[in-house]
Amino acid sequence: MQKNIWKKNIFTCMFGALTFKEHQNEQIKKSMRLHFLLFLFTVISLKAAAQEPNKLALIVAISKYPASSGWGELSSLNDVKLIKDALLHQGFKEQNITVITDKQATLAGISTAMDQYLVQKAQPGDIAVFHFSGHGQQIEDDNGDEGDGLDESFIPYDAPAEFRPGPDKHFRDDLLGQKLSQLRTKLGDKGNLLVIIDACHSGTMTRGGGRTRGTSQVYASPAFKTQQGKVRTLTDNAYNIINDSKGMAPMACFFASSPQEQNQEAVLPDGTGAGSLSLAFSRALAKADKSTSYRGLFDDIKLEMSSLVSQQTPLAEGDLDYTLFGGKAMSKPAYYLLQKDEKTNILSIPVGKIFGIFGNTTLKLYKADTRDTAGTKPLATGIITNAGEYASEVKLDKKLTDAEIKSAWVYLDEINYGDLGVKVKLNVADAEIKKNLIAAFNNIRQATLSNEAADLFLESGLNTFSGDSIYLVNSGQMIIWQTNKNIANQNLYDTLAMKVGDYARAKYLRNLSLANPEYKVSLQFVPLKCVANCDNPRTAQYLDDKIKSKMDVAGNIFFKNGDKFRLNIINHSDQKRLYYTIVDIQPDNQVNVLIPGRRDQPEDFLISQEDTIKLEKIFTIGPPYGVDVLKIIASDVPLDLRNIFESRGKAAGTRGRGKSPFEKIVEGTYNAEGNKKRGPQEEAIQPDAVNIMTVPFHIVKKDEVK
Repeated sequence: MQKNIWKKNIFTCMFGALTFKEHQNEQIKKSMRLHFLLFLFTVISLKAAAQEPNKLALIVAISKYPASSGWGELSSLNDVKLIKDALLHQGFKEQNITVITDKQATLAGISTAMDQYLVQKAQPGDIAVFHFSGHGQQIEDDNGDEGDGLDESFIPYDAPAEFRPGPDKHFRDDLLGQKLSQLRTKLGDKGNLLVIIDACHSGTMTRGGGRTRGTSQVYASPAFKTQQGKVRTLTDNAYNIINDSKGMAPMACFFASSPQEQNQEAVLPDGTGAGSLSLAFSRALAKADKSTSYRGLFDDIKLEMSSLVSQQTPLAEGDLDYTLFGGKAMSKPAYYLLQKDEKTNILSIPVGKIFGIFGNTTLKLYKADTRDTAGTKPLATGIITNAGEYASEVKLDKKLTDAEIKSAWVYLDEINYGDLGVKVKLNVADAEIKKNLIAAFNNIRQATLSNEAADLFLESGLNTFSGDSIYLVNSGQMIIWQTNKNIANQNLYDTLAMKVGDYARAKYLRNLSLANPEYKVSLQFVPLKCVANCDNPRTAQYLDDKIKSKMDVAGNIFFKNGDKFRLNIINHSDQKRLYYTIVDIQPDNQVNVLIPGRRDQPEDFLISQEDTIKLEKIFTIGPPYGVDVLKIIASDVPLDLRNIFESRGKAAGTRGRGKSPFEKIVEGTYNAEGNKKRGPQEEAIQPDAVNIMTVPFHIVKKDEVK
């Protein structure tokens, strides 16, 4: 027995030794395979890096034309930072973004820059952007290719507004189309080109005194004007630069306004002016990701512009259904990294007002690579103390080491989405009226008087306005309030405070964007066409029509006064039954709750997962004319905003239940009225508290052609 045990032990030792040797060989083989895979991965990575497309951009901006040119001053230089910073956030490298401004941007200068920095540098598969900010004008056709005898052009630094004999200096659509075709050929069918023209050729100065980009005056010789006989009716859609040939890169083109509209400048959060398209583009691009199409990007641009310039219709042409930057767009990060100024020790994060983030937004800091924050204790919490355009200063609740600061991942917690401050410009001739207005605004903390760019304009005795009245006008030339100049001072103050509050609230709500993928509920317009008893509203019968019957080529929706529609509600979630409410924001800043109706219960507006509800309620379109906005707000609790708007935020009940965070933030927008404060800054909200879908549409007169 002893011998057998010994043999067994010897056998076990030998087997163990053999097993160890085999194991050692196996480890060597695994190591070799691992090294080979690492080598292969490195080769593939280097190859992928070598094939990564370059991102090229040329930004042209002209603010100050020569005094002798006849062109007014613009805020185009402010557009440069907007566009450049937006592109940098999208992975464009500083050395590949070329900027030429004012004196550099002559006809020859722009042409040379397009050749040198775009056409010559472009390689197959690259991504390119061309942006122009400045004036625009129509000009006498010089080669007979225009049916109406007029070319479109944007205005270089050395081009005059009035006709001068000799060679013209306008950058014609023919030349622009030629340059872009050369660039698209270099980029090839795997490349991508985006063109942004923040100019127009039909601008006029507005009643409010705001800046517009362009002129309705045609640049043409006296002989041509005599031969033409009358001023042309503007019916074309853009600069006629679309030229599709095989092998060319897809191209999308965005224009600030339709040809018959002026291109009005917008107001930045700091009160300075900027191109409406440039500002809207920079904000929309911040929301984009690799799945965003040019059409999707343009939808966001339309939404942004609906609050910036309510009477303006941006246009888009070209290959809109291609993915943005060939699918190489970079989405807004889920987290941010802290930046520390070594001289001042001030901490900041790279997000701000352009992205819809304002002061008093709270933050949480976690260790690097913390992707699931639920149940994880943060390293520290913080608050945004000063929100800039693209970056915001941060204050932490505790001191961290430099190593922790450099590596921490920062997540936004409760977000304050806006400031309800309003810039107002006085265009008043009567000294006594002006004195009373200034006294009123001194007591309205929400409003700031401005001599430059503004949101609202107070007019009296100027232009076509009567000297006996006072008018409050928005940037889209809409009169939103008027009164006799002899109004009592207290009434003047009360009414102005209310009207300024209405404007700020409507602007705030138009821009408010909260997203929760699990709460995704959308609405669809269903236009109605009358098929029987059309002369009798009570017995008229309607059938569904297609929404495309109300859309232009760029997807803008136009309803005429008297049109009727209903709505479809769609729940895209496969997990959540959700409540929904629908809010309408009119062009004159009136906010109405469409769903639930006055006699409805909010609890009744519930939609099951992956369901579609066809609402039978018929809505009729009516004035005021301009851009109207519908918002559908989905949440896991019923919302009741009716009492908040009806009572102007005073004692707004919730019918036996506590207010939701979203109801509180809407109620908080009324706290800014009068001399209380500039915004609902104590009302922050989780970014996923509700999901909001926004649909802008235009209301036009019956006889207006769109």
